[in-house]
Amino acid sequence: MVKVAVTLEQLGLRTPGGIATYERELWRALSARDDAANFVAVTARSTPDELPGNIERSFLPASLLIRAWGHVAVSLPPSDVVHAGSVAGPLARATRSSVMLHDLLWRHLPDTFTPRGVTFHEERWQRFRQSASLIMVTNELLRDEVVAEGVAADRVHVAHLGHRAVTPDVPAALALLETLGVAGNFTLAVGSIEPRKNHARLIAAHAAARAQDEELGPLVIVGPRGWGDVDLTGATWLGLVDAATLGGLYELARVVAYVPLAEGWGLPVVEALSAGRPVAASQSTPSALGRGDVALCDPRDVESIATSLLAARARDDSSSAQEARRDSVRELSWTACAARHVEVWNCA
Repeated sequence: MVKVAVTLEQLGLRTPGGIATYERELWRALSARDDAANFVAVTARSTPDELPGNIERSFLPASLLIRAWGHVAVSLPPSDVVHAGSVAGPLARATRSSVMLHDLLWRHLPDTFTPRGVTFHEERWQRFRQSASLIMVTNELLRDEVVAEGVAADRVHVAHLGHRAVTPDVPAALALLETLGVAGNFTLAVGSIEPRKNHARLIAAHAAARAQDEELGPLVIVGPRGWGDVDLTGATWLGLVDAATLGGLYELARVVAYVPLAEGWGLPVVEALSAGRPVAASQSTPSALGRGDVALCDPRDVESIATSLLAARARDDSSSAQEARRDSVRELSWTACAARHVEVWNCA
């Protein structure tokens, strides 16, 4: 069994996003394994003190640690493998290394990144492409894209992301909605507030769809402010909520919408299906593909988004249909995701 240092650099950032969820939940699953002693997490000084297991905290805050890791493998304990949770992780050359590549979206949608962000991601990716022993990806489409770049297929491994079942706090969700004047049915959208998440088109499409079907209710958006001047007029924004309250919101939602312009995986789709809710999602979201109970849309077409919202609302919402949705994503657990990582690390 190899010793693995796992970096959790995203958890110390001011606005942690989906990659931070991956790092946190992967680490929790690794820490719960019988062989947990073989794993150590490396975090920034600014990471909250809420992580289980064997933690080594750097003297640097996350922003400086990420910058340093572009030049030197600082703060890394002795290990057989260093796993970078993203391309912002360390370029470790003295040992075997792996990196989780979540997407190549800075290439496909450069306008939804800052120029500095595009340069950073491309430079780091090229260095990992050349140096990492193992490249892990979230889906098969991304694997094919990486192999097409000339990376040997035996270096690229798919590890589907999971979701964590939480006990939903429906009373807390109801109380939060009440404070903002939301009663009855509503449509829920979950994700950080940034240009790529396509909120402007979603808000316009929801208004058009609700004019045809009042059962959709108002649009409620959950997620932290990321970057960019995103106007949420026409929706009710709740900001960032805790996991139990979010679980309650999923349970209460009439429809869940997730329509980013492009996506590396799309955890909200899996979380919504796990709550038994009908989903409208963009056809560029890997986690939504091949799932018969997800209404797909073209995220650049407001009419297409509106049609998918209406189609999701019209889906069977009986208890048996809800259970079928839960069953469709039951195998996507963080325990399974961690097991896949360990398999790759041990066999490389």
